[in-house]
Amino acid sequence: MVGRKLFLMTLVLVLIPSPAPADTIYVSPEDTLTIRTAIIWSSPGDEIVLRDGVFTGPGNRDLSLMGKNITVRSESNDPTLCIIDCEGTSTDFHRAFMLQEGEGAEALISGITITNGNHTWGGGFRA
Repeated sequence: MVGRKLFLMTLVLVLIPSPAPADTIYVSPEDTLTIRTAIIWSSPGDEIVLRDGVFTGPGNRDLSLMGKNITVRSESNDPTLCIIDCEGTSTDFHRAFMLQEGEGAEALISGITITNGNHTWGGGFRA
């Protein structure tokens, strides 16, 4: 009887799905992989790590976390070394991030400088 109970408890533990470990996606300014693509590929709980440098262009600005509670951070955690240049002007609006799709308190953006954001509502960041 004890053997059968032990077998059933083991079977139940094997069948209970465990959460998948979080992934880390690295993005460099010189990569063809953009911050936006990394966000699209990510799942809640994942971490996108930006290598030092200046990120520019369409895939590296006007970003949404798409409602995902993910982390976007610089690898060095030194915002003077990791920069998102939005390249916004008074006639060509751009910002770095807009978080308005249900991201929670677990969504985190850190260690990044945002420059040249220019938009009617929130030049660098809008939440």
